[in-house]
Amino acid sequence: MKLPEISIKNAQFVLILVIMALLVGFMSFLHMPRSEDPALTFPRYIVVAIYPGTSPEDMEELVVDPLEEAIHEVEEIDEIITTISEGLAVIRADAAFGVDIDAIYDKVLREINNVRGDLPKDLYSLDTRVASPQDVAIMQMALVSEEAPYNRLLDYADILKDKLEAQNGVRTVEIEAYPEEQVRVSLDFQKMSNLNISLSQVIGILQQNNANIPGGEVDAGSKSFSIQTSGSYKDIDEIGSTVVNSDGEKLVYLRDIADVRFDYADDLHIGRHNGKKSVFLVVTKDKESNIIELTGRLHGMMDAFQLQMPSDVQLLTAFEQAPAVAGRINDFFINLMQGVALVGVIIFLFLGWRPAVIICTVIPISVMIAIGVLDFSGYALQQISIASLVIALGLLVDNGIVVTENIQRFEKMGMNATEAAIKGTGEVGFAVIASTITTLLSFFPLTLMQSGPGEFLRTLPLTVIYTLTASLILALTFTPIVAARFLKASAKKKSGPIDNLMSNFRDNWYLPSLQTALKY
Repeated sequence: MKLPEISIKNAQFVLILVIMALLVGFMSFLHMPRSEDPALTFPRYIVVAIYPGTSPEDMEELVVDPLEEAIHEVEEIDEIITTISEGLAVIRADAAFGVDIDAIYDKVLREINNVRGDLPKDLYSLDTRVASPQDVAIMQMALVSEEAPYNRLLDYADILKDKLEAQNGVRTVEIEAYPEEQVRVSLDFQKMSNLNISLSQVIGILQQNNANIPGGEVDAGSKSFSIQTSGSYKDIDEIGSTVVNSDGEKLVYLRDIADVRFDYADDLHIGRHNGKKSVFLVVTKDKESNIIELTGRLHGMMDAFQLQMPSDVQLLTAFEQAPAVAGRINDFFINLMQGVALVGVIIFLFLGWRPAVIICTVIPISVMIAIGVLDFSGYALQQISIASLVIALGLLVDNGIVVTENIQRFEKMGMNATEAAIKGTGEVGFAVIASTITTLLSFFPLTLMQSGPGEFLRTLPLTVIYTLTASLILALTFTPIVAARFLKASAKKKSGPIDNLMSNFRDNWYLPSLQTALKY
């Protein structure tokens, strides 16, 4: 094998390449995206239709059925699941993994556009998008106050939402856990009885045009009735001025028999943080952003925003992913240092301290090169890639150990350091390549999986492949260069303590015993 000899003859060039690769890997580590889980692109398409005030039955007939029929025209769509509620329909269309996601999206969008003319003309909105796991929240903030009314909390939440959405790296911000504002009409049954006005009469007048615009609720004793109005009302006074009955020239207005006011809908769910009334803001991030750096900026914004609010309102962090991600990265580097230390101790005991230094130098360089290649391949640091690096730590030392030990063996035979490095590396070079390839091939099939789990786990085999390939290249190029300069100082050719002990045992006990046994 000529590669070790070429590397030693061009040592400066090889060292420059190694240093450059190390720096690229280090810069990639500093700037590459970080997240909790791998970034996936699902062949899943979400269609959201909003038609305020429409009953679920009407939503299905007027909106959902035409949309589902249109989406079914796309051959690649395997499954359609729809969720319908009052005024809202969410359609989920799934295709098989491995399809061209953008091409299918164009087809879905084209079919939906073809039926837009069949949908109600006053449909409020119709949105189509590709589903993304990045929709998972990286941070949840809570505006907390027992004293402040919901309208104040919502005002603060709207202001904060605008500030958050302006931040680079923020994908979406949603406000959650607040009751919707509506008109509440509380009827006085005694007055209605005196004026001979029935409940059905009041409700019928309020929704006389029977249009699908949400109004609010009519309180009738212990029961509440949802109403839909024509949408012609401008304010509370106009609603209160609705004529509900007439007796000759005397008109009876709604305000005469009811209390009409803006109120909040009955809480179907209550937002609490540490037992206190809260409104939450949920933040998701872009695929390319660094979750740790982004979370740090958001915390700075929260601190500045808190100073602008009164003392009875607090802005707190209810949940964040960044500490878990940072913890995994820190744990990996602790494992890396522990691995290097243990490898160094074992190599020292068997081969001596100089081979131990050489092999321990190769480990972090291989890891950094692998991180750099991961970054250029478009992947982020997340729990799967970090776990893969930990797995690779136990595999990447083999090449360096085999090469270094063989170089040292030739030095003990009396060769000079350069000749020993060339001959020692060349002798085991093809064996090292073969053993590395067999290991790489055991991980390679995982890269061919096209399903959701396959895409989720893809960084596992790729990280191991990148790391072992880097260690192989370093073992055949960098290791003989360092060994030729570093091991030549070992004039006495000392080995490690355990190697010396085993040599003494072999020479003084084992060989004499073997010779004696062979005589018989």
